[in-house]
Amino acid sequence: MRIQLAGLTLLVGVCVSSACFSPTFQEGLVCSESGECPGDLTCVLDRCVSSESQKFPDSGFGGADANRSDANASACEAGSSTIEATGAIVDFTVPDCVTVLTIEAFGAEGGAGVGAAVLGGKGARIKGDIDVVGGEVLQVLVGIRGADAVQVGGNAIGEQGGGTGGGGSFVVDENGLALIVAGGGGGASHNEISGTQLIPGGDGSILSEGQAGGGSGGGSGGVAGSGGSAFLNLGFHGGTGGGGYSSPGVGNSNGLGKNGTPNAPGSSFLEGGDGGVGGSAGRNGGFGGGGSAGFTGGGGGGYSGGGAGGNIFDGAHAGGGGGSLNTGTNQDDSPGVRTGDGQVIISWNP
Repeated sequence: MRIQLAGLTLLVGVCVSSACFSPTFQEGLVCSESGECPGDLTCVLDRCVSSESQKFPDSGFGGADANRSDANASACEAGSSTIEATGAIVDFTVPDCVTVLTIEAFGAEGGAGVGAAVLGGKGARIKGDIDVVGGEVLQVLVGIRGADAVQVGGNAIGEQGGGTGGGGSFVVDENGLALIVAGGGGGASHNEISGTQLIPGGDGSILSEGQAGGGSGGGSGGVAGSGGSAFLNLGFHGGTGGGGYSSPGVGNSNGLGKNGTPNAPGSSFLEGGDGGVGGSAGRNGGFGGGGSAGFTGGGGGGYSGGGAGGNIFDGAHAGGGGGSLNTGTNQDDSPGVRTGDGQVIISWNP
């Protein structure tokens, strides 16, 4: 409200029937003795004023807040979202009013031996609280389980006795910064060419480094977001390394041409996160950077990729599990807990 008084202008807010106004006086117009004004004018302090219902914030006496509905009320309530494996990177929009998300990610399991006689490594579980801004968009990739080994024709099991690497699960911010990554399990190795050799895949790790492949000549694990490496075998095509967050697995298999075309390593998250592509006799790795496989198991995908399984006659495990990353607070991580595909659970409590 504006009052012109002896050259002094005062701004006054007026509240009538719990509604607050910022009125404008009509100079020269005074209220009638009965308190009436012409037209749409209102009598305030013996003067006729025009006003619009420009409500001020409630001061505890009713008014604006008494009638306001918050369009984001539902977004400011506690909630959660469970994201399953789809074979694609999906977006998650942070609800308004939310400043912290609790993110729990599970990597996928590695592929098993023929007939599941020996199992692939289990995916890691990574959980932490992450600071966020309402409305920002996160990228979520949920890893897919690796493929199982197969028997080729009437040959003894072993020529294609490796399971492929399981995919890692990733949550990345809109600037491409990895927030939470859970490593996938490595693929198993199964060989009955000379005795029975059943070597399980390595579990997804809670460390950032990928696990090296087991056995002589097993591929090295990746570090600092890089991929693991392949098993180089001048015979049947071996498994390949899992992809990391920033770079893919290293090297194709190098078996003899008569045993098929090479197997390729897993891709990095930044490249789209595809599993490695198996050669003409091999099998593809799980989405999320899992390494492809042939004679031996592939490495798991993750923040850093696992190495491919090496010589199956002397390994404690086959394909190495992928590494993980947790940038949050209140960290709660466990290696080797997830079977099947991975999963990501996002929850909030404003």
